[in-house]
Amino acid sequence: MSAELSRLSARLDDVSQRVEHLGRQVQSAATPPPRPANPPPPAAPPVAAPRPPASGQSAVARPGESVTGLTEPSAPGTTPQAGGATPQESYQAAYLDFSKGRYTLAIPGLREFVRRFPDSPQADSAQYAIGESYFSLARASASSGQADKSRQELEQAVQEFRKVMVNYPRGSKVPTALYKEALALTELKETTLAQARLQYLLDHFPQSEEAPLARERLAALKQ
Repeated sequence: MSAELSRLSARLDDVSQRVEHLGRQVQSAATPPPRPANPPPPAAPPVAAPRPPASGQSAVARPGESVTGLTEPSAPGTTPQAGGATPQESYQAAYLDFSKGRYTLAIPGLREFVRRFPDSPQADSAQYAIGESYFSLARASASSGQADKSRQELEQAVQEFRKVMVNYPRGSKVPTALYKEALALTELKETTLAQARLQYLLDHFPQSEEAPLARERLAALKQ
């Protein structure tokens, strides 16, 4: 009896060990494998160092170009326009000097405007302003006792006023230029020519603002 119990106890121990071993195998199979550690971020691609300037060249960037030789984008609105300033900007710059009485500065700017933009709507006004500038300079010279200089400036004014009618016969400044030309001719003692210009104004521009003035001036010259 005792021997039989010993054999049963040994079998129970053996079964218990097998069950425990199977339990460990089941637990091992159910446990997921450990996650690998997070991989390190990929290394940034190497940046090539800018090539050194060739012998005799400066590393300073030219306008619009970086030191590395890459063209830099222009800021909006900073791209220069071909030909420089627009007609309107050129006219305003020259006319500003004229309106301020800086006639010696205004004349070159106005001439350049007429040369560059002969078809501009302001071209006849610019040409007229040239004549008006010389006319004003002539009066200033006369006031300071420079008779010879005044005469030269009056003669130049006559030429510039005449260009308004010759070059811009349909321009709005023609009547005014005719009247001012007659005034300059009067101061030059060219009475006959002055009368002819005034009569031309009355015949061709009877509704102009200068017509009443021309009529009065013409009547005074005929007395």
